[in-house]
Amino acid sequence: MDCYRPELPPYPCTAHNRPVLPARLLAAARRAIRRHRASPVGFIALLLILRAATPLGLQALPSDSTSALAGAIQVFNPDRAPARSPADIAAEIIAAETAIYALRTASPITFKSDSTAPEIIPELAIQRLRLELGQKIQAISGPDSTFYQPFAGLRSGAHDESSAGPVHRMQEALLRWNNKLPLKTNGHYDEATIKSLTLFKLVYDLGHDGSFVDQATAGYLLAIEEGNDQELAEPQGFTGRLVYHAAQFLGLRYRLGGDGKKTTDCGMLTRMAMISAGLVDEVFNRVAATQYKYAEEGKMGLTLVDKNEEPAPGDLVFFKWNTRRARHRYKGITHVGIFLGKVGESLYVLEAASARKTRKVTILDRSNSIRKIAGYARFTAPPEDGPIEPALEMTD
Repeated sequence: MDCYRPELPPYPCTAHNRPVLPARLLAAARRAIRRHRASPVGFIALLLILRAATPLGLQALPSDSTSALAGAIQVFNPDRAPARSPADIAAEIIAAETAIYALRTASPITFKSDSTAPEIIPELAIQRLRLELGQKIQAISGPDSTFYQPFAGLRSGAHDESSAGPVHRMQEALLRWNNKLPLKTNGHYDEATIKSLTLFKLVYDLGHDGSFVDQATAGYLLAIEEGNDQELAEPQGFTGRLVYHAAQFLGLRYRLGGDGKKTTDCGMLTRMAMISAGLVDEVFNRVAATQYKYAEEGKMGLTLVDKNEEPAPGDLVFFKWNTRRARHRYKGITHVGIFLGKVGESLYVLEAASARKTRKVTILDRSNSIRKIAGYARFTAPPEDGPIEPALEMTD
């Protein structure tokens, strides 16, 4: 078969027209990435291999490589939609590295102009590719990326396939923030993770639903992961301060009449948390029934929440357990905790639990104990001036 026409400039035969090496490498890379979904380490390793294979010698740009250069530069068109997967971005980086390799291994070009420094053109082209390549790397490794910042969009039920997955990283960040959280780094977005994230969101006024990670929460988690948790100031709102200080007692062993240092009971937990948050004075009584009476009488800045009103995260929640002490307590109130909110069908309470299997400060789902709830109290004002007569009861 004759592959050339004598009356026209020579063109390659279409039967033998195959993709040039860079295009074939790019196509192979795209197929491999979409088939195997390599990890970030694999992407970086592949880039380093390509970079190491690039010759150091700089030669001029061949005339037949201008189209390849234009295609490579078009890869970095800023007007393109940014919603692309990490695999697509990595494939574009490979395309850029391949184009740079083609530039460096090209044969000298013959210029028709009077330019005295033809080597400037390929050098500038390489510099431009390097600059835009750096921008793409920043796009997948910067704080606003979804490749190295995978927290945004996580939801309950998610699980990792490796210990470097996003759920692992989120759990590690939460434990770095507070290592007393009832949480394990198991890579499963389980109920313990929901409870811990619910508490975290409340502290920084990010909502109270820990079953998903929004963009704002993801930014806080990233700051902790990168070691910038010192920039997270102590919360200023009533709810955030109360929950933050109550969380410092997580894991503390339960004991009736505990001093709040080595052991605690339910009333001492709420008392110490409110004092530490600066919401009440030292005279605030530790007995759950007395705290309920404060709210009923509008003392200590507490107010009872109307029965027709939905409780809010940060409210004190009071229970009537059928115990031998119930008849000696005001209106039968025997237990108190800090309401964290309702997530799905769960009703989370931070409390000093006295159950046989759980005798410590933790977060429990009290959705099965709604009938035992006597009411809620909300902090609405600073402590009142003047002395308050302490109650005779000293323990719950």
